[in-house]
Amino acid sequence: MTDAICSAKSATGMKSYLFFPEVKGNVFSQKYLVNYATGKEVTLKDQPDPEYSKGGAFTLVNGIVGNLPWNGNDWLGFQKTGMDATIDLEIVREITQVNVDVLNDSVSWIYPPASIEVLVSEDNIEFVSVGKLNSNEIKKSGRLTSLKFAKRSARYVKVVATTKGKIEAGAPGAGNDAWIMVDEIQVN
Repeated sequence: MTDAICSAKSATGMKSYLFFPEVKGNVFSQKYLVNYATGKEVTLKDQPDPEYSKGGAFTLVNGIVGNLPWNGNDWLGFQKTGMDATIDLEIVREITQVNVDVLNDSVSWIYPPASIEVLVSEDNIEFVSVGKLNSNEIKKSGRLTSLKFAKRSARYVKVVATTKGKIEAGAPGAGNDAWIMVDEIQVN
């Protein structure tokens, strides 16, 4: 049996279980965040590290928020390249906000991005920046970083998240390249 409700730009859930006469299985429950990007095609300029790439680019738009404590199955990990993801919304839409779910776990050498920039395009050739957040703004926003902007028409949404580079002395992983871990990208 499955219960599901689906609407644009909302949270929805699904519960399912297996049953036979006189036997009922455990209930599986999953919450989904539904928005313009959910289930759409994503192109990555550089692939995530193979250790943190389960589900590939689709992980960014599958509607499933990564669990905490984190594990590599819910997140895409980028170390040297950062993340450059382009989402094809399939049609031109009016959008005003992009949210990016990022992880901060310095003990595991994972730091918030140094910057996140959102660019939009109607033709996937000419992109226009609609905003950029610096590391301080990203840290203040916590896990879900939100960039709001004036209404723009877009079919393609590009999200570029840069790494902080080398980890500073005295911090976990000092001298090594910092990781960024990204999960959901939401477009509204």
